[in-house]
Amino acid sequence: MSQHLRRNCCELRLWLHCEVKTRFSLLVSHGECSQQHAEFHVEVAKIATAVNASKFTQSDAMFNAGTAYAQVPMAGWFNAGASAA
Repeated sequence: MSQHLRRNCCELRLWLHCEVKTRFSLLVSHGECSQQHAEFHVEVAKIATAVNASKFTQSDAMFNAGTAYAQVPMAGWFNAGASAA
């Protein structure tokens, strides 16, 4: 299974579900962040699968505005960092 599909390899997931869960799990924002994080992983896994299948044009297009990836709020965090580099 792809590392992108295994959310237990992600530092943010470990933080959300281990370190801060007992303190903040009752907050709506914790649930929203956890949900967005899960949605992000689903979309990144699709892109990684396309890349691993050498479908580079398709995988590149999966980042475009209006795609499922672009609709995940957390994706904007990563896109902003990429454009700053």
